[in-house]
Amino acid sequence: LGAAYKYGPNTNNDVSFNSVSILNNAIGVETSGKGDISMTDVTMANTKDIVINSATSVEFIEGTIDSTTVDVTTSGGKYTRMRQLDVTLTADAAGIPGASVTLLDASGASSGNGVTDSSGVAQDLKYVTATVDSSGLTTPSLAGYAVMIVAKV
Repeated sequence: LGAAYKYGPNTNNDVSFNSVSILNNAIGVETSGKGDISMTDVTMANTKDIVINSATSVEFIEGTIDSTTVDVTTSGGKYTRMRQLDVTLTADAAGIPGASVTLLDASGASSGNGVTDSSGVAQDLKYVTATVDSSGLTTPSLAGYAVMIVAKV
């Protein structure tokens, strides 16, 4: 059995997957192309979920995947596993709209950012929970995250 989705070396376009299941294959997604791949709310359960054979970036946002089943065979290729966080800002029980919100990792680097809506909610701030490159899997510490907010109250 081969890949459920296979992108050859002449594939230059970016690809997005949203809310699909890719299950029970030898390889879920294999790419040797140049286009980047974004996968949101995807469920994966394959022998190898993702195989990257080129300098392609694959972002996997939410959904279900086992990052240990991701292979990156060449320098420049990268898989990034991300989660999303919603932040609500209120004052006197009322949402604060238009506030700039930044999610900071333990080193103080920006991980995700957004602006609060009319209810005071900044949605889908992304943060990285795992990466795979040609040297292997890296799982960053999630301890010490903080939220920085600039708002007029």
